[in-house]
Amino acid sequence: MLLRVRVTLPDRPGALGQVARTLGVAGADIVQVVVLERLGGRAVDDFTVVWPGASRVERLRAGLAAIPGVQVDGVWRAIGAPVSGGHDAELLAQVAANPADGLGTLVDAVPGLLAADWAAAAVVPPDWAARSGSGPRAIASDEPGLSGESPPWRTRAGAHPSRCCCPR
Repeated sequence: MLLRVRVTLPDRPGALGQVARTLGVAGADIVQVVVLERLGGRAVDDFTVVWPGASRVERLRAGLAAIPGVQVDGVWRAIGAPVSGGHDAELLAQVAANPADGLGTLVDAVPGLLAADWAAAAVVPPDWAARSGSGPRAIASDEPGLSGESPPWRTRAGAHPSRCCCPR
């Protein structure tokens, strides 16, 4: 099973190595590491790992939590390793070449770029976030050890209300 593991760790020499070693000892095969943020002596890293299907994810979480200063921010199932090697620049060039289909092109490309299961664009009223009780809700996961919340949703500035594009 392919998993995405997000951890916050001390931004110091050796900390990333400790996390990588712990992942390996627990049975995870690291496919990719992405440093998302470095700020105030802390770093947020995303690991894409192959995890043995028979092993429980709690074992992975426990091993990482035992490292001093490391916090497990989430563990999610992934469908593939994020694409690297300039595909994002190719995507931007394609959108620039045909702006009328830009939103659809982005929605079609996001799953491959981010190792997501799917992507969608939704048309929402400009004041949707300000409405009482109409904000995003957590999505429960029935998979033991996987995070039960979805990432936060953000409105897209300048979204045109008459366009909506869904994955094919």
